[in-house]
Amino acid sequence: MLNVADKILRRTKTEHPTAFVLGASSVNGLSFVRSLGRKGIPVTAIGSAGSPGMRSRYCIAVDDREFVSEETALLSFLEDVGRRLPVKGVLIPTNDPGVLFVSRSSSVLSQYFEFVVSDVSTLEAITDKIAQYKHAVSVGVPVPQSYYPNSESEIEILSGSLSYPCIVKPAISYIWRRYRARERIDKWPKIAEVHGPDELVQAYSEMAKSGVSPIVQEKIEGDDDQIYAVLAYFDRESAPLGVFTMRKLRQWPVGAGDGSYVVSVDEPSVTDIALNLLKSFGYNGLAGVEFKKDGRDGVFKLMEINARSQSQEGLAVDCGVDFPYIAYEDSLARSVSPVTSHRTGVTWVSLSWDFRSYRQNRAAKQLSTLTWVNQLRTSGSHAYFAWDDPKPFIYSSLGLAKDLIYRRSG
Repeated sequence: MLNVADKILRRTKTEHPTAFVLGASSVNGLSFVRSLGRKGIPVTAIGSAGSPGMRSRYCIAVDDREFVSEETALLSFLEDVGRRLPVKGVLIPTNDPGVLFVSRSSSVLSQYFEFVVSDVSTLEAITDKIAQYKHAVSVGVPVPQSYYPNSESEIEILSGSLSYPCIVKPAISYIWRRYRARERIDKWPKIAEVHGPDELVQAYSEMAKSGVSPIVQEKIEGDDDQIYAVLAYFDRESAPLGVFTMRKLRQWPVGAGDGSYVVSVDEPSVTDIALNLLKSFGYNGLAGVEFKKDGRDGVFKLMEINARSQSQEGLAVDCGVDFPYIAYEDSLARSVSPVTSHRTGVTWVSLSWDFRSYRQNRAAKQLSTLTWVNQLRTSGSHAYFAWDDPKPFIYSSLGLAKDLIYRRSG
């Protein structure tokens, strides 16, 4: 029986070098697998075995569980495969750890793969939100009022002078996510909204245990539909080859989560801010920049920069900005014409996320069942559903059903 390396090599084509998608478990990674696979490009998806994103018919799936805690194991695997490839492969990392891994290991990986990522210092300045916000302020980009306490004694002093509710968020998100999973913490998946000094100290203390520095911010006025995001791809010279703008209509968790129902828009003011901010870093590769329009003054304020692709890349592809293919072609130093316009008014939905958002919004009498069903029916882009690739949707739906049954049973 062929091992996974042999399977990868059997599918390799000289005219279409194999794409290796890191972080393929997510809907983000799935959009890259599908875009490239549909063009006849062999795709190796590296992610958590059994996840919906790894079920696509367009990829060979490689379980990353043995690589998660040890980058050297992943590097060894890629070196072993890379040595045997007839032509260099293309590495496309789609999550924070993957991007940092490729940049840190670039001297070794560049012998066997082509890729475009920023240097480690740039990535660390973006991945760490404290450095990210300080840089944004230095180049004139508005950010929420932010505080960076260094100890519990400092947070206790600060707690008496703040307006509530306010936000506590980890400086490095992926470290907090790993800690939450390991410690089985159900609350605060991305941020903590706190309503008084005691909650503030509790959230700060718990996040600090993960090893990251918590940030305290004012809460920006406005609902979830005031959040805008700009997706982009910058080449080796930090020139944008692809630009796409979207607006969240709902997210999960409500108030602080991933966009579950979003729409493509044309919003030049927020697009310009995002592009200029990324250029100020001398950025290279895939990125997403998120802003919220402040209900008090109408100013777009920076929520975060992600030094990677985002969950709604599939919407961009469906609207004419094929980031996966742009990244693939540019990595191979092939000519790519910049794509800076796209179809607007196209909605994208993730059923597994949006069902949860719908239930909470319905309970708050902010969304009716009929309206929600009609929105699903008329959506032009889907996170998992695809007629030509049904398994990811089937498995994501099964996962949603299991989760609901588990929660109902207590």
